[in-house]
Amino acid sequence: MPAKSKKRKSVVRKKRRKPSALLQLFKVPALIVAAALIVVAGFYLSRGLNTGSSQSAEPSASGSIAPIAAGDLYKTAVKIVWGVPKSGSLIWCAEGSGAQIIRTGLILTNQHVAEKPGPEYECEPDASLWVLYPEDQKGENFTWYSARVLAEGKRYDLALLEVDFKGSKLTPGWPVLQIAELADEPALGAAIRIFSYPSIGGNSITFTSGFVAGWARDQEANEDDAVLKLDVTISGGSSGGAVLDEFNNVIGVVMMGGVSTDESIPGIDCRQWYDTNGDGAINEADTCQTLGGFINGAVALAPLRAFLQAEGVLP
Repeated sequence: MPAKSKKRKSVVRKKRRKPSALLQLFKVPALIVAAALIVVAGFYLSRGLNTGSSQSAEPSASGSIAPIAAGDLYKTAVKIVWGVPKSGSLIWCAEGSGAQIIRTGLILTNQHVAEKPGPEYECEPDASLWVLYPEDQKGENFTWYSARVLAEGKRYDLALLEVDFKGSKLTPGWPVLQIAELADEPALGAAIRIFSYPSIGGNSITFTSGFVAGWARDQEANEDDAVLKLDVTISGGSSGGAVLDEFNNVIGVVMMGGVSTDESIPGIDCRQWYDTNGDGAINEADTCQTLGGFINGAVALAPLRAFLQAEGVLP
């Protein structure tokens, strides 16, 4: 499970035959007609170019499609860290992703991102929770505010945070995401996209896209179809990122890498299928090799809506 993360040719010509006398008789009139047509076409072409009356060519399909990550949509994705402010900077020890939903300052993420990091993260004793808003698409600059946990749902690994702006305000019109209606949940194979902050991509925001790969059982919640399977690339630090449909509504929350519905089967398919040690045999002495890609997981729409309804965020 990607939890909080620690600190790119010959030309052949036919012999011409001498035209017959009859054809020569028609030669001159034909040339006259062709010349007249050229003059007329040139007149209308110049008229259209000079007056702007000619119709524009139809745009190509590729030219009419807007980028799926265009606009300010990226601003809804926040970076969540545990850290300490020092000399005008924020020094953090653990990080994850989140999304601003419903209203300004309300952040949706994973419970394991919101909880205090364990000793393995080597955080300072006074480390606290902070939310970083991206100021540009390159994610080189952030505006950061402290936050508190508003609600937790361990059953589905979900949490809500409340940002403390301390009298400051985000730029007017800062975007927020809405939650999709259950009836509008995307079908198998539908396009999805994610904005998140995987540590493997540095501190900046990362955009990935893919398709709904299916649904799976959430073993910890003991509930079928509670996990949304993704073929989208994620890694540590992506946890808590919102999964968006084609209308940019939230349909899930990234929570794990490698979905498995059987505890005896690891989430990552790694097998000994190559003689890595060169002893002439393929067995357990060889290093396992990853087969294919990962089927990653997110909290599905139904349990997400149930959590938000229980907390009074959704009716």
